[in-house]
Amino acid sequence: MWRKIQWLGWAIVCLLASTRFAAAADAPAVYPGKAGTFVEEKITVNGEERVYRLEVPASIDLSKPAPIVFAFHGMGVDNKDHYAAISGLPELAAAHQFILVFPAAAAQAIQGQAVKAWALTADRAVGDILFFDALLAKLQTQYRIDPDAVYVTGMSNGAYFAHLLTRVRAANIAAVAAHSGELGLFDLGLIQSARKFPVMIIHGDADQVFPVEVARRARAVYEAAGHPVTYLEIPGWTHEWDKRVDEKIWDFFSKNRLHPAAPVATAADEPAEYPGYTLVWHDEFNQPGPPDPKNWTFENGFVRNEELQWYQPQNAWCENGHLIVEARREQIPNPKYNAASADWKLNRATAAYSSASLNTRGLHTWQYGRFEMRAKIDTDSGMWPAFWTLGVAGGWPAGGEVDIMEFYKGTLLANVAWGSPRPGNAVWNSSKKPLAEFPDPQWADKFHVWRMDWEENSIKLYVDGQLLNEQDLEKAYNEDAAHQNPFRQAHYLLVNLAIGGQQGGDPSATKFPARYEIDYVRVYQKTSVTPAAAPATTTPTHP
Repeated sequence: MWRKIQWLGWAIVCLLASTRFAAAADAPAVYPGKAGTFVEEKITVNGEERVYRLEVPASIDLSKPAPIVFAFHGMGVDNKDHYAAISGLPELAAAHQFILVFPAAAAQAIQGQAVKAWALTADRAVGDILFFDALLAKLQTQYRIDPDAVYVTGMSNGAYFAHLLTRVRAANIAAVAAHSGELGLFDLGLIQSARKFPVMIIHGDADQVFPVEVARRARAVYEAAGHPVTYLEIPGWTHEWDKRVDEKIWDFFSKNRLHPAAPVATAADEPAEYPGYTLVWHDEFNQPGPPDPKNWTFENGFVRNEELQWYQPQNAWCENGHLIVEARREQIPNPKYNAASADWKLNRATAAYSSASLNTRGLHTWQYGRFEMRAKIDTDSGMWPAFWTLGVAGGWPAGGEVDIMEFYKGTLLANVAWGSPRPGNAVWNSSKKPLAEFPDPQWADKFHVWRMDWEENSIKLYVDGQLLNEQDLEKAYNEDAAHQNPFRQAHYLLVNLAIGGQQGGDPSATKFPARYEIDYVRVYQKTSVTPAAAPATTTPTHP
């Protein structure tokens, strides 16, 4: 086993202050490659000549900012060219139009004789980090590199170094994918970072060099530190690159940009464009008056969760480009009142509050896609705003529920629910983030963007680009006799402002009217996905 790094944080600071680099004068060697031609170039860093292999796909449009992936090779018989051959990354670069760089370690450990390797000593680690800095700076002068799409991957000792590099360059690297490597000493306190960068860990459970336990430990360390982790453990796989995961690596990278909350818009009031996605439905609420009946229907009366409000359409309207959902304190007679009934919807003579609940049921449904809402929510006591989906078939909870946004009692929630063995009871995957954890003291006074990325095998829930929760859909089958997956059917959208009830809290001291203001709701789907038709629906028995 190679020696672990004896990390000295101050050493990096000192050496960075004296860093300078210069491109080598030699003309680059050009070779035929799988994605076109590639070049082998040199760069001098602190007086040391370093080598790298650069792959720029022939078909890439260099007039646009391009993503870039740095791929660090392992040791032993491995090197930059061997890594390019075994990984399939050059073909991936051609398919997805990104620039690919294979930096070479300063001296490879040939035939098992360890000489120098990535990050095996403090001075070597610092030198390799400066190599990355110099190389990125050089390439940024040669190409239009997308600053939000700089990614790092590595194999074996290259993965070991990728963990370290992303830790100390978290402000520059969007995400890291580590294949068949270990976290080493860079855990616990050292892994703490102001930016919780996304991590992908890939490991074979039959790895004979780094036992799979090191990958499981790395996952636990990252998750404990608050980093979003994508973990792939490959049954029967040993210490070698698995090309079957290449597309998953790029899928992971492409979904994790450095600043995902700032997509490029075609105009100030027009929907953002996401590469690979098509806008299939949206409502910008630009027409004053009632919400568009082609997009929305309403719930009426007492509906769920023993909530205090009476839902009615007149509490929702469009003004100044926003959908307003207004909660009011007012007495509404219950036309179905029955004092002898055990049903809470019937034994209340009046409702003390009113509000509105809108949905696309029977009008628009979708299976998979990116669902996005920009809104400002009321966070006062008793308020329970939500932006969520329900499946078109199966009732609740067997039809499935996704709470893209839910707020009550000072806490923002992101939830996924499906059927349990007991009818009418759900299995919940819930994420709870207290409002006090947001660093902005004016957070509640501002608009925010909530998003769901729903694919065949996963759901991920975000606010302002921050991942709040995710669900592996292979683990979300209803636990009943039918054993259906409710997230492999179409869902419809709901937007509502509830008051009180089982979770909402006490609204008695809250000032009314209270407003939930929505700037837009948009649905994107990957270009190859056909929007689902609006099928018959069943009435849910719970939210």
